[in-house]
Amino acid sequence: MQVELRPLTLSEIIGLTFQLAMAHFGKLLLAYGLVQIPTLLVQIFAYTQIADPVQQQLVVTVGAGGIGMVVAPIAIGASTALIAASFTGDRVTVGQALAVGASRLGSLLAYGFITALIIGFGFILLIVPGIIFMTWYYVGNPAIVVERIGFGEAMARSKDLSEGKRVEIFALYLVFTLLTSVGAALAGGLGAGIMFASETPSMVPITVITWVASVIAGSIMIVAPVVMYFSLRCEKDGMDVTGLADLVDEIGRRADA
Repeated sequence: MQVELRPLTLSEIIGLTFQLAMAHFGKLLLAYGLVQIPTLLVQIFAYTQIADPVQQQLVVTVGAGGIGMVVAPIAIGASTALIAASFTGDRVTVGQALAVGASRLGSLLAYGFITALIIGFGFILLIVPGIIFMTWYYVGNPAIVVERIGFGEAMARSKDLSEGKRVEIFALYLVFTLLTSVGAALAGGLGAGIMFASETPSMVPITVITWVASVIAGSIMIVAPVVMYFSLRCEKDGMDVTGLADLVDEIGRRADA
């Protein structure tokens, strides 16, 4: 899918996010799902092989949760590479995209951890500071992947790009958070219904359904910051199609290396 390279309005960003998510749905789902499979396997193991409920939750929380924290940045990096290619019409395979995500794992992991602490602290301070911090750091992950910068520079870069657009960023975040939350709630309800309707209740059905829903939601949620990032680059940096093509070509070369 070829995307016109220009600054976008909020409604255009929302619409383009849906378009790109649908156009690349299979690849996004595969890239995100592949790296998250270990978290599903750990949960299934806990609920089928461990009898004690306390130990079950410990394994799920520490094991699956810990693995999820480590592999999520790879999915973010891979999805960014896939969506970035749409702006120039270049082809990036799932394998190449995953290689890009893996190559930026350290910076993405550090960025996610540090910004989560800052945003979380902000929410403790009467919520509003947390919202402000979230808008500051909304486009840092795409900057790490596309510009190949470290997490500290990405924090400053995201804050600079987001200046003057933070209301739009919050609205974008709110739209997709609400949509994915509704989907997750419906999936959880479906899984719970299946579990309680079974003659031998098990946590496995609800675990699988919830995992699938989270993979779908995560695949879609990742697209919006990428679209916003490129819109901001066009508006504030004067990014044109030639400059963006050079960046995406560089991503492809690094993935093939």
